[in-house]
Amino acid sequence: MRSSASPRPARSPSPGDWPATAVELYQLYVRADRHRAGVGPALMDWALATARADARTEMILSVYVDNHRAHRFYQRYGFTEIGRYVFMVGEKADDDRIMRLAL
Repeated sequence: MRSSASPRPARSPSPGDWPATAVELYQLYVRADRHRAGVGPALMDWALATARADARTEMILSVYVDNHRAHRFYQRYGFTEIGRYVFMVGEKADDDRIMRLAL
């Protein structure tokens, strides 16, 4: 099973200027054949516990606008959309939504 969760201090200035106590959840991916097996919630619980233990006050992440499954997942944890981040991948503009959770 390959999965990844990487909490780390939030990057600045792009896509936003966050307080030093914020943390960015940079990636959280679970293989499709492991969806609905509890892997995603286990990783998220670990990331949130790690951030709180490090005295972080908020978690920031970005998610692709059309990744509705991920949006629902993060919303269940209380994340709310606070903005958008459009960036170029070659000739194509990628549209992400920025989400935040107060810890």
